Amino acid sequence: MPSYSPSRIKAYENCPLQYKLNYIDKVEVEGGSIEAFMGNVVHEALLRLYKDIQTSKLDSLEDILKYYRAVWERDWDDEIEIVKEGLKPKNYFDTGQKCLTMYYNRFKPFDQGIPVWLERDVSFPLGGYTFRGKLDRLDKMADGSYEIHDYKTSGRVPSQETVDNDAQLAFYQMAVQHEWKDIKRIRLVWHYLQFDRDMFSARTEKQLEALKKETISLIDKIEAEKEFKPAPSPLCDWCGYWENCPEKRHLVKIAKMKPAKVRKEDGFVLVNKYAKLKAQASEIGEEMDEIKEQIIGYAQKMKVTKVRGSANVASVSIQKRLSLPSRSSDEEGYEKLVGIIKKAGLAEDFYLLDTSSLMRAISDEELEKQVIKTIKPFLSESKRIEVRMSSLIDEK
Repeated sequence: MPSYSPSRIKAYENCPLQYKLNYIDKVEVEGGSIEAFMGNVVHEALLRLYKDIQTSKLDSLEDILKYYRAVWERDWDDEIEIVKEGLKPKNYFDTGQKCLTMYYNRFKPFDQGIPVWLERDVSFPLGGYTFRGKLDRLDKMADGSYEIHDYKTSGRVPSQETVDNDAQLAFYQMAVQHEWKDIKRIRLVWHYLQFDRDMFSARTEKQLEALKKETISLIDKIEAEKEFKPAPSPLCDWCGYWENCPEKRHLVKIAKMKPAKVRKEDGFVLVNKYAKLKAQASEIGEEMDEIKEQIIGYAQKMKVTKVRGSANVASVSIQKRLSLPSRSSDEEGYEKLVGIIKKAGLAEDFYLLDTSSLMRAISDEELEKQVIKTIKPFLSESKRIEVRMSSLIDEK
């Protein structure tokens, strides 16, 4: 039975190719992002805090920060990537430390609820699939209700609408209620640690059922997927699969080459040639437009429709076009015209206002003269001047 998780589904939604490389091809990547590393170390420090609380031991803030520092130093790898320019590992270390300090000072002595599950692997059947995940913390509250907690070290706080539509903790609620069917009241809690702020939400049974159906449909789509195309987005900066991605592979290749070899690399040379020609074409296009306007001006001044050169002739033609107001160009005029069409009993013929059909009917005099007379004030005339080039031989 195929197994899915919130992160696995999110990976597909973000980029089908990244999903394939990670979950199907099992391509390993080195390093990882510093944001993910910092988040993992903060999670581990909070796990230590609550595990000790379960055994009636309250660690001091100094104890937790010391543990955080030890885990950071133990797990640090120089391959960990820092994408944001100007930032160093210490910036992220200090951010994680600040997150823990604010959280500890706000919730001490941590008696808001009884921690029941900590970093718990959960699973439950979903259609023909198994859904898995790792729940940060489940608390039992004094009133008999439960809270699912999730720690976030991201650099932004989402809107209430976003958390109310977040699927991850809703899945965890399904997992809790699958294991303990007598639990009915569950609140979802997100701790945005960088901002010392919490967000709350709840799900009804109707909402959970709708999410189940939607998720099964999405997983069915993933299972039937054949192409797994890349989906470029700002998230690419944190992706470790550039060497496997057709969108990024050449960028990686060029970045690894010495400057002397880069200048001779086939793709690099071709793109530079094309960019140069395109820039020239743009300049030529602007110059052509300017000369075209001058030819039109000359033809109008001399009252001619054809202007001869050494081997070519420029034919200048004026095309007049009548049009009726549209909703986008003149909403007031459009509504008045609709009223006339309805009053004349022509709404069905022109589907309220099919202006192209109405224009043909006016031109062919298919309408009553009084109706045409009423509509004519709404007609506006526009001119389009064209310049067509032909060879002098064709003109003889």
